[in-house]
Amino acid sequence: MRLALVHRFIATLREIRRRLSAARHDVRPIENAPTDDPECTRLLYCPDKGGWHTGVFLGGRWLDAATLTTELRPTHFTDVPPEPDE
Repeated sequence: MRLALVHRFIATLREIRRRLSAARHDVRPIENAPTDDPECTRLLYCPDKGGWHTGVFLGGRWLDAATLTTELRPTHFTDVPPEPDE
């Protein structure tokens, strides 16, 4: 009984952390991503590529921002954060 309570508590903490992280970064479904500015780099969540990548929407598809050669299939996106103050 006590072990089950601990496991439930840990699961609850993980869910809270996941939600706070998503809220802090304003992670949104890829369907809501603006696609009208190919100069605008976004952070894209691509599960089939192992996580977060930078990308741009160009020619009707998402491409990696570094080489513009790898097509990405993101499920979510967020804006790239600004450069830190020095």
